[in-house]
Amino acid sequence: MAKPIFKNLPRLSDILHQISRHRLPILAENFFVRVYTLILLLIVLWAGYMAFAYLVKSVFWSVQVPKEYVEWQGRVDADLLWKPNAVPPSRTPLAHYHTLTQQFVLDKNNGCAAADCHSPIPHNKSVAMRSFSNFHATFLACQTCHEHSQIKPIPAVWVNIASGKIQDPPAILALMRHLEMDKEAIKNNPSATHSTILNLLKNALEGIGRDPLLHYLMLQIDTSEPGSPVWRHAVEQLTAELPLHLRGEYGAKIALQTIGENYRALKKQLTSQAKKYRATNLVPKERDKIYQAIHGKLKSPSICLDCHTSQSPVLDFKSLGYSPIRAGLLTSIPIASQVQHIQQGKPFYLPGFLEGGNER
Repeated sequence: MAKPIFKNLPRLSDILHQISRHRLPILAENFFVRVYTLILLLIVLWAGYMAFAYLVKSVFWSVQVPKEYVEWQGRVDADLLWKPNAVPPSRTPLAHYHTLTQQFVLDKNNGCAAADCHSPIPHNKSVAMRSFSNFHATFLACQTCHEHSQIKPIPAVWVNIASGKIQDPPAILALMRHLEMDKEAIKNNPSATHSTILNLLKNALEGIGRDPLLHYLMLQIDTSEPGSPVWRHAVEQLTAELPLHLRGEYGAKIALQTIGENYRALKKQLTSQAKKYRATNLVPKERDKIYQAIHGKLKSPSICLDCHTSQSPVLDFKSLGYSPIRAGLLTSIPIASQVQHIQQGKPFYLPGFLEGGNER
C-alpha cells in the first residue's frame, strides 16, 4: 500500500507555534528598539531645529518690545510727584526690571520747580547724563551747580527742604558719621552709644519719612539690650544699609550760603517773575528781559571733577558733615571720571579708568 507523500511533514499549527515561541519575542524586542531610536532621533532633530531657529531669530530679527510696555499709560510726571507721599506705580515698565521701593523727598521750596518752570526731576535732554544729573538734584540746590564761584571750596550750607531754613548736617549723615568714626566705642561700650544711635536714627526717619527697613532696625535697637547679639547685629546691618539711603533722603539740600540764607525769599521772587513771564500781554522783548533776569547768573553746570577730586574740590565735604572716610571716597570716586568723559564726549576704557582714579 502506498504511503502518503506529506505524512512526515510538520503540521502548519506546529510551525506557527515554533514561530510564536522563538521569533515573536525577537521581533517585539526589535520593534521597541526601533521605536525608542525613532523617538530619540525626533527629539534631536527638534532640539537642533529650535536652536538654529533661535540663532537666526536672535541675529537677523529685531527684538519687539512687549505691547504692554509700549502702550503703558501710567504717570510719573511732575504733577504726580508733587502730591504728598506720591510713589511711582509699582508695575511700571521700569519696575518690571528694577524694584522702586524708595522715593526722594520733594523740595517744595525750590523756586525753579515751585514756579512751575521745571519739574522736580528737571534734567531730560541728555540720555547719557540725565540720570546722574537728576540724582544730584535730589540733594543739591540748583544754584550749587549752575552758579560758579571763584572761591574754592565755596561756602555751602544745608537747607531744610520743608522749612527752607539753614540747618545742621542731616541726622542720617550724622548717624553714618557716628557709626564710622566711633566703631571702637560702639564695640567696647555699647551702652554709652545706644542713645546716640537711637536718637539719630529716629531724627533721620522724621526727615525722610517712614522707611520699612530703617524702621525695623530702629525697633530692633530700641527693644534689645545694648551689646546683646541682637543689638550688635542690628547696628551692623544699619551700618551697611545707611549708605543706600543717601539718594535724596537727607530731608535737606546743599546750597550756596548766599542762596541758603534767602531760600524761601528766592522762591517767592522766582514765582513772581515766572507769573509775569507767562502774562499774555507781554511783547517778546519784555519776556526776554524777564527770562534773563531769572537765568542771568546761571551758567552751564560744573563738571564732575570740580567736586569729586582731591585737588581743590568745589565742596568741602568734611565741613558739610561727611566723615573723613566718606569725604575721601567722594573726592576719589573713579566713576566721576568716567561720567565726565561721557559728558565731554571723550572715550574711556574698561577697566583702565578704575585703576587710574580721576586722572584717567
